Amino acid sequence: METLAGDTTIAHATAYSRIMEALGRIQDPARAQVIPGNRPGTGAPCESCRDLGALAGDVGYLPTASFCGRLRGDFLNMTAMLCGSRFGVD
Repeated sequence: METLAGDTTIAHATAYSRIMEALGRIQDPARAQVIPGNRPGTGAPCESCRDLGALAGDVGYLPTASFCGRLRGDFLNMTAMLCGSRFGVD
């Protein structure tokens, strides 16, 4: 699936692990429950930056487009440091 939809690699891995945990009735430890990106609906700031940056670029508002592009780059570099890939593959 990583090669078919590379922009949602981390989302697919998270969804798969949540399904397996639900089927096995495994609950998150208390420490994991307080991490903001561990809750459904959070943890997608890179996607928001990409979408806002693209929208700003479409209407010609370049200051916001470049700022969001820089934020997206920061998140991709952090993902590369954590996962070994800028897009979370493997």
